[in-house]
Amino acid sequence: MKKYKTMIAALMCLVMLAGTVLLAPTEGAKAATKPAKPVVALSAKGSSVTVTISKTENASGYYIYMKAASDKSFKKLKTLKKDGTEERSYIIKKLSPSTYTIKVKAYANNEGKKVKGAFSEAQTIEIEDKTKDFANAKTGDYIVFGEYEQDNNLKNGKEPIEWLVLSNNRTSLFVVSRYALDCMPYNEVMEPVTWETCSVREWLNGEFYNTAFSDSDKELILTTTVETKDNFRYGTPGGNDTQDKVFLLSMEDMMNPLYGFYSESSDYAHIYQKGEKSLLLNRRCAPTPYAIAQGVPTSTKAKYQTEAKENSCLHYWLRSPGERTHLAAAVEAEGYLEYSGYGCFVTDTAVRPAIVINIPR
Repeated sequence: MKKYKTMIAALMCLVMLAGTVLLAPTEGAKAATKPAKPVVALSAKGSSVTVTISKTENASGYYIYMKAASDKSFKKLKTLKKDGTEERSYIIKKLSPSTYTIKVKAYANNEGKKVKGAFSEAQTIEIEDKTKDFANAKTGDYIVFGEYEQDNNLKNGKEPIEWLVLSNNRTSLFVVSRYALDCMPYNEVMEPVTWETCSVREWLNGEFYNTAFSDSDKELILTTTVETKDNFRYGTPGGNDTQDKVFLLSMEDMMNPLYGFYSESSDYAHIYQKGEKSLLLNRRCAPTPYAIAQGVPTSTKAKYQTEAKENSCLHYWLRSPGERTHLAAAVEAEGYLEYSGYGCFVTDTAVRPAIVINIPR
């Protein structure tokens, strides 16, 4: 009996030893697949934050957590399921002004189970309230408001829109985009048309408005009664007044010195004599790379390329009528008004939106 007990004890020791040997590689494998601690960088652009995660050893994916200044705790914002063999980035869009803290945890897939690693170092970034500077903006200043595709890199999201301030009456700002943002006909069909009935007005107050502005932005954009006067040279009817959120400037706007523009349409002889060359050049407008990709041509005249820092659109639309009812006025590359107009169906003319922004108090 004693002999059998000794044999049983020896067998049990062998089993335990074997179990230890067999388990050791498995536990080692688990330890090897545990992901490294991620390294994270943040960058802000308008109301968006880009989270960039460096290549992370053994990472099968990531959890992104975020906390605003008013939040008590972090909330899981996004799971990135692709692995960490390359640098990863994720854009958090339409954030309200606040200070945000973001951290990331990597995970590794191990035989159907997720092995989580340690959190990255928490990174903090601020989304500024751009409206706080509106009250002090003056004619000729630039402000940032809304977002639209501009660099023609669709992977990195939209870019903040810069606006040229035309006037500030202390309750609202009248602004026009610094750059031409897109390219399209004044009207899609060759037929008699006014600003009230043209397709570019529908696009500006529909697709563009909803694409470029967040809900909080829209609360600041005023509905404006837009008057489009008859063509001052030919008497072509301008049509009925409209109620618009977004619109194009008129020829009268482009001849208003209070907005920083030259006071005449195309008085070539007196521009330099009066020292108003700069006011004429203020009408020039460069297109964004995206607008160029959509079909906006730029001036090929070296003279006009060297008189300003940026090459100008060959022409961009105004809402005013041209010589006849199927033509619309425009601004040419050198800053002169094309008051006789271009065919409303021309597809290579730039679009430069204007809006009126309420100044919060």
